[in-house]
Amino acid sequence: EQLQILLAAGIEFPYRQEAQALLERSHADGWLNRNSIGVLLPLSGPYASYGERVQQVFELALAEHNRNRFPLRFVYRDTAADVPVRNLVSDLANEERVIAILGPLLSSHATEAAREAQRLMVPLLTLAQAEGLPQIGNFIFRDTVTAQQQVDALADYAIANDRISVSILHPATRHGEQMARLFRTALQRRGGDIIDIVSYPEGTTDFRAQVQQLLWTDQTRPIPEEKTGGLPEPEYPLPPFDALFIPDFADNISLIAPQLVFYGIRDVTLLGIDGWNAPELLSRAGRFLSRAVFIDAFYAAGKRPEVRSFVDLYRQEYQEEPSILDAQAFSATSLLLKAVDRPEVTNREALRLQLLALDHVRGITGTQGFDNEGEAIKKLTLLGFQRGRLVELND
Repeated sequence: EQLQILLAAGIEFPYRQEAQALLERSHADGWLNRNSIGVLLPLSGPYASYGERVQQVFELALAEHNRNRFPLRFVYRDTAADVPVRNLVSDLANEERVIAILGPLLSSHATEAAREAQRLMVPLLTLAQAEGLPQIGNFIFRDTVTAQQQVDALADYAIANDRISVSILHPATRHGEQMARLFRTALQRRGGDIIDIVSYPEGTTDFRAQVQQLLWTDQTRPIPEEKTGGLPEPEYPLPPFDALFIPDFADNISLIAPQLVFYGIRDVTLLGIDGWNAPELLSRAGRFLSRAVFIDAFYAAGKRPEVRSFVDLYRQEYQEEPSILDAQAFSATSLLLKAVDRPEVTNREALRLQLLALDHVRGITGTQGFDNEGEAIKKLTLLGFQRGRLVELND
């Protein structure tokens, strides 16, 4: 409305031509290539294998969409090319005139891409995990599993199952420290107690010292009487907590889990992150994880209809099991394609509003919609080991 008033006045002013173009883009549906979506992926260089795998899943989702809906197309740009990512975004938005952009995949490219997309007011849906992306602006959306979403889901589980006193055992890495900090805050906000926080250096193989510290076996901190119930001292030290949160990956968990039992941490619930979800963990340490619960956004053997449909489609197309990356790529793409397909989406602003208005979505990675900042709202999957196999605990 302001542009119409200004241009109708017939007054010359700097950037009048750009203002006229902006007005046309806001109202003239024909300016946009409404059937085109830009895609930013690393299609060359060291991460090309990831980019190419995601590209094939994007194409699978596109083919499924185009079977019986308004046909759309992808316009690809290689983020590994010797071109600034902001220039790739500008090219897609202004030259290709795409209605939206999907990507980037890598966090190293995501912030720059998001800032340029916001400046050009083109919706961007990324899978990157860089901090603060949706907060860059109202045209930026993200569909991935964040650290905050994981700790919130685990804290909810702990409180709901009366695991209100929890200790943390984490690697002394940036990721481990971040997860420990976020989980501590999440649990305390829900009324739970953090008993102890113990770290271990990268490359640790013997966790005896850390276990002893968690068990307070130096007797400098007596175990509360309510933990013992006044009974005689057990054969092994009684852990002063109900659950132990370990934000590490499967290869280290396969070392840690047997040592926890060997050195005396038994009969407590182990809480884990999505990095636990690897087939080798079951074969290496499954018998030590009967009380473990960990979180992820996708479980290929899940019973939900949308998950079964995707897994069957993927197996039929590629003769293998889909990974979490495949599921995230397919889910985000399908969501964006359905939003673009809505008849009321005639320009970028309408698409932005449509993405915000999504509700009761049943995404295969738990996506239910987006919050007001553009972050995906997710219901994550709780997984555990029962009778020698991985099972879904909240199906």
